[in-house]
Amino acid sequence: MLEIGIVMGTSNTAIYMPGDGIVLFEPTAISFSGDSATGRVKAVGKDASEMRGRVPERTSVVFPIKDGIIIDKRACQLMLKTFLNKLFRLNAVKKVKAVVGVPIGITIEQRKAFEDVCFEAGITECILVENIILSAIGIDLPVHSHRGCFVINIGGGMTEIAAISLSGIVSGVGINVGGDMLDASISDKVLGITNLKCGITTIKKLKDNLSSLYSNDISEDIISGIDISTGAPSSTYVTANEITETILPYYLRVADAASIVIKGLKPELCAEMTADGIHVVGGSSKVAGLDKLISSRLNIPVSVYPNGIYANIVGCGKLLSSPLLMKDLLMQK
Repeated sequence: MLEIGIVMGTSNTAIYMPGDGIVLFEPTAISFSGDSATGRVKAVGKDASEMRGRVPERTSVVFPIKDGIIIDKRACQLMLKTFLNKLFRLNAVKKVKAVVGVPIGITIEQRKAFEDVCFEAGITECILVENIILSAIGIDLPVHSHRGCFVINIGGGMTEIAAISLSGIVSGVGINVGGDMLDASISDKVLGITNLKCGITTIKKLKDNLSSLYSNDISEDIISGIDISTGAPSSTYVTANEITETILPYYLRVADAASIVIKGLKPELCAEMTADGIHVVGGSSKVAGLDKLISSRLNIPVSVYPNGIYANIVGCGKLLSSPLLMKDLLMQK
């Protein structure tokens, strides 16, 4: 039996194979000739994502996961099957067992959608594990211990927050704060202050270059777009301070949600976890000053992991190599 780990997120899909590590990390995207309901697959991943805003009329680009939830099962299934066939021939493997990351707090129907997509893509055995637990395993936190740990994963479509102890989630929540929401907010801000309508690639680059939670950051970057008043191409500068004003409220929401989860814990567990600190991962955690913002808000030490975007898929791999931990997790289901 072939064992793999799969994380299908709003922004990226990752696959892990024991012995090889992360063998695929690409945008969660697929393009069709025609529509997603009946069309033929043209491209997946990076190739499909780069078509956004550039496709002819009869080609569609689909992002099948939104806010962590599968919104287009056919597109998601075809995307995953194409990814898997890039790595190995599905029809040459009799059985494929997959640990699959899912968001915290989703409904039974939403969990079933992940299972259905995996089975239809050729997976024969599917073990669903919350992304937040996989993230904790990925950064070597003692999820099996009674002492536990506190983790925040700020992803592309949502933020997951949880206190984890004895291989299970003691208390947790998912909130709709993520990279996609930041992109939309930055796009609106740029339009408001510069009159420029910019493409998503420009907005993401601006976010990567200037995202900061320090009010005294003096960085700036030049952007190009279409001036909506003239319809002509134009360029101008945007400052880090202008981006800070835009993204700060979202990160404050993350800190406030973490505070609510912490306040709901039993005193003993709360004391232990807050002494050990908060561990922050995810692609949207890569913003200067995030650790200081959360720490000052909650008066708790905070660690932000530079490679946290890979935490959950690495956690899949570590879980596959630890039968005892897998057994403990399955007992919590």
